Amino acid sequence: MIRRMAWVSALVLAGCGSNDGSGSTATSTSGGDGGAPATSSSSQGGSGGGGGSTSSTGAMGGGSSTDSTSSTSSTSSTGATGGGGSSSSSSSSSSSTGVACTDPGASMLCGGTCVDPKSDLRNCGQCDTRCSQCNDGVCTACPVLDVFLSLDDSGFLAAWFGANDDRWSAIRDGLTSFFAEPASAGMGVGLSYYPRFLPVGPCTQNSDCPEVGDICFEGKCEVSTVRDSCAPSDYVSPDIEIAALPGNTSALETSLNATEPQGPGKTPQLPALDGALTHAKAWAAANPTHTVVLLMIADTLSDDCYSNGYDNILPDTVQLVSGYLAGTPSVKTYVLGISDQVPAAAWDQIAAAGGTTASRVALVPSAVLPYLEAIRDEAYACP
Repeated sequence: MIRRMAWVSALVLAGCGSNDGSGSTATSTSGGDGGAPATSSSSQGGSGGGGGSTSSTGAMGGGSSTDSTSSTSSTSSTGATGGGGSSSSSSSSSSSTGVACTDPGASMLCGGTCVDPKSDLRNCGQCDTRCSQCNDGVCTACPVLDVFLSLDDSGFLAAWFGANDDRWSAIRDGLTSFFAEPASAGMGVGLSYYPRFLPVGPCTQNSDCPEVGDICFEGKCEVSTVRDSCAPSDYVSPDIEIAALPGNTSALETSLNATEPQGPGKTPQLPALDGALTHAKAWAAANPTHTVVLLMIADTLSDDCYSNGYDNILPDTVQLVSGYLAGTPSVKTYVLGISDQVPAAAWDQIAAAGGTTASRVALVPSAVLPYLEAIRDEAYACP
């Protein structure tokens, strides 16, 4: 199943009149997918005439705008996804953050909208808050969100993905952009890769090595075949421990840039996922005021360590993540699939068992970042 999501946002500015005798007018013009624009206008006046606010947006190619202002006006023109206007200007004395409004039940202007600071979760007592509760202007802060990444970096991630990118590069670049976003600031992030190679050695002679064909050289076995660990305990310790962004961004980016898909070798998905969930659960227990979730990023559903038959990988993975969801503390599992090697319905079963709404399946590199953003916004236990 191919899923595509397009993310286009338009900024809408609304003006609120004050009691100083000036009026306020807001006009919005939006161009669609190359057709004629639709126009709407509204006005709210005090006891006199005067200023206006005009907003014009061209979206998806074809919208255009012409803006004019009077003495107390703000003007904005935005072009999104090809061809629209791209200039902006502002000269308003009645649309700055925190200025009082006259709307019934609202007394403060935040982001161009009149809000009630006594109850608005995003503007509680002041603009730009994020509260789980807002009681008479007193904000109850949202829990800290910690995301632990379980990253498949097996050899298959080197496969081409889109016209000019491979799967691993798409994951790395998407995560790097995600870490840098202002909306990610304060969120904790850590990561763990799989597979991990078994330690081989020390040795004094060839017979000390695990398999025929291995050679003991300078106290270590030079192995004849690639051997990865299939023990969940080998995947409990993180490659980068969970810590808040942006402080942890440098360590995360350095690790991602130094990592390349490993192969040939196994894809020990179940033991790696089990170990990562064990770490996430322990982190949640040590940080009871945090919301801790696991994000599984993989291009396939497989396990070369598996001895229970390929047909049982999906139900056994479902059972694994559902057990951690039901545990104390509970850990949810989000799923980001890379490529269409696994049916979306299979990823969805894992996501549902992990307590999340649905998986995300990125079929092109540009889809990775929007899906990461959607998962972040869903995982926040806050509006």
